[in-house]
Amino acid sequence: MYLNNLRGYFYEIDSVLIKSPPINIGSIVKIDGLDVDFILQNFEPELILNHIDEGKLEEVLILENKAIVKFNIPKTFTKMLFTLTKENGVWLIDYIGYYD
Repeated sequence: MYLNNLRGYFYEIDSVLIKSPPINIGSIVKIDGLDVDFILQNFEPELILNHIDEGKLEEVLILENKAIVKFNIPKTFTKMLFTLTKENGVWLIDYIGYYD
């Protein structure tokens, strides 16, 4: 499901690019939606990823084959929320978001 959401994200960007005028080779352009790390919603994802090992699971709620997980990286003030589905014994990410 998560990968399908990402695919939809890129299809939206593609639909805008198709309608845009051609870009000259060698031109530097800004493409809305591709100017940030789309998962971490950050211009400098390495600032978060450099501290990922310091992150802590704050809360894990499991109901049958569904789970909600809160993951906090205090040093970067990053609070991530994951929803997961268990299929064939493996947890798969459905969604990545943020919480306050």
